[in-house]
Amino acid sequence: MASVERRITVAKGGGKITRWLCRWSETQDGERRQRVQTFGTKQEAMDCAARMTGLEARGIPATARMTFRQHVDLWLAACAATRKPATVEHYRQKIGMVLPHLGHLELRKIGVEHVEEAVRKAAIGQGGRPLAPRTVHHVHAVLRNCLGDAKRLRRINDNPARDARAPSVPRKRMTAPTLDEIAAMADAARDAPTRTLILLAGLTGMRRGELAALRWSAVDFAERWISVHAVIEQAGRADTARLREGAKTEGSVRRIAMSAAVEGLLRAHRAHEAELALACGVRLPSDAYLFHQPSGFSDHWTPSALTAKAARARDAAAVRREVQPLHGARHRYATSLMGVVPDSLLAAALGHSDPRTTRAIYQRAEEAGERATADAADAALGGLLRRPGR
Repeated sequence: MASVERRITVAKGGGKITRWLCRWSETQDGERRQRVQTFGTKQEAMDCAARMTGLEARGIPATARMTFRQHVDLWLAACAATRKPATVEHYRQKIGMVLPHLGHLELRKIGVEHVEEAVRKAAIGQGGRPLAPRTVHHVHAVLRNCLGDAKRLRRINDNPARDARAPSVPRKRMTAPTLDEIAAMADAARDAPTRTLILLAGLTGMRRGELAALRWSAVDFAERWISVHAVIEQAGRADTARLREGAKTEGSVRRIAMSAAVEGLLRAHRAHEAELALACGVRLPSDAYLFHQPSGFSDHWTPSALTAKAARARDAAAVRREVQPLHGARHRYATSLMGVVPDSLLAAALGHSDPRTTRAIYQRAEEAGERATADAADAALGGLLRRPGR
């Protein structure tokens, strides 16, 4: 049981200094030992006492003998109470890659060299397949977050992951399809739903998870709106995913106005789905997914499964292999409208809370844009070369 006491000392100048002590005991090497930690305020000391009492009740060493694995278990449990399930699963996967190398070490004895060595070993991967640079970067970031929480809770004095060298990640240039390539992929799709999926991604800029979660109840033909208020979350490359109401972020919950092209596309798709339901001897449910598995109208696809469908259409259309069919279509939607509509409207359509996010992601010039800029400059300034004496 931890306790708190006040200690007053006399400074050299004659003034008094108040310190608060947190005392507790723990078993180390079979012996019961007393521990003490000093704080500047009573509240800090009381918080420490509460933590140590809770750890003691669960049989976990409070300080020197706590292992990294024990801290990770506590950290993940705390994250589960405040973070999204997909985020916790992401943490669990990434921290699990360094756990075999750090789990047995005492938390307070982990240094920069241990962190760098663990990340290096994790990068080697398993089965001879090294991790991608971005995955290694994520492993380091999650480890830094985990040890940062240990410092916040005063389980360690410093965060060694902050001083460890983070792996560099080359920035990948988004390879978005051209409008002609989007049309070609749609024409080459194996089935009508995949064709609709590709065109809808290009015409609305919706995310993969939003497309996977889209139901007919969210499509209002009378008012010509699409309501985006849910997303299918998928951690890593797992085959399982979960539906989460509320979309990706607060700004992601939005309405998308239906253009005439989108309305015609969705009406044709609904007619196709109604015929499919009739052939099955049922009526099309109002809450059926627009893009569902063959097992039923209420069984959604995972985002990665939708990407695989679109990728097959891309390959069948002989479109460049580096093109990302669905996320790339969203990128093409954004870059095509950048500068055509106000940033605030484009951000709202894409589900961004802040227009600065939209500009930061999509304002990067592509080759076509760079050549268009050069042509415009030539038209505006090329006359300088035709002046006398030039």
